[in-house]
Amino acid sequence: MTIESARNFLFEHHQAFLGTVMDTGAHAEGAASAQPYVSAVNMVASHDSCLLLQVSRLAVHSHNLLANRACSLLLMSPDQEDFQQSPRLSVQGVAREVESHLADRYLRLFPHSRAYLDLDFYCLAVDIKEARWIEGFARAEWIEGRDLCPSSASGDLTAWNDESERALIDAVAAEFMPALQRFSDGVSSSSVDNNTLSGHTANLGAVALAAIDPWGLWLLCDGQPRRLSFDLPVQHPSRVRATIVEMLGGAE
Repeated sequence: MTIESARNFLFEHHQAFLGTVMDTGAHAEGAASAQPYVSAVNMVASHDSCLLLQVSRLAVHSHNLLANRACSLLLMSPDQEDFQQSPRLSVQGVAREVESHLADRYLRLFPHSRAYLDLDFYCLAVDIKEARWIEGFARAEWIEGRDLCPSSASGDLTAWNDESERALIDAVAAEFMPALQRFSDGVSSSSVDNNTLSGHTANLGAVALAAIDPWGLWLLCDGQPRRLSFDLPVQHPSRVRATIVEMLGGAE
């Protein structure tokens, strides 16, 4: 049970259950006016490990956050026969509205959501205060939010940011997209994460490169997401090329 595995888990997910506090007013004697409210959202971890979301101003969870910015997000991988043994990360944090350029990583992973900004949608960042990391049955620990941030990890992960990621996407796409397309064709569905991701920055045929982070990269293959995880965290963006060459092996 390691913090590193929790960091990897955080970055390899982009969907979560969002818990907010709903003030219902006490409708009956003795009833609490504050009630929990849970909804489903797309989200992505930023390189400083806040969580980026986009919500509608008409949504219940948006109204709740206007009154009480405290929230929780549950990330899960329900891949066990026993649901309660599934790995999961429960994040406790505080939401704040941000300008769209500060949620660039979210918009790059979900480019269709840019159009929503012309409607009633806006971007949020959830600053992580602490998280409950459960790797399995009877294996749980609390982690401070600052310890989930890549900059708190060993090595030079502080060099990872939106700017370095955008440059990497362009460079990797230019050099490796044919090989990544062939490689993705040989990746079985059981060996990748099946989270739903839409978005692309560079495209060749049916494969698009969507995102890169220290723990892996996202491809979009015929509209279906494929997470390719690195064996070890890539400590510095300059080492991504060598890592991808090694991962591709003979596929290049």
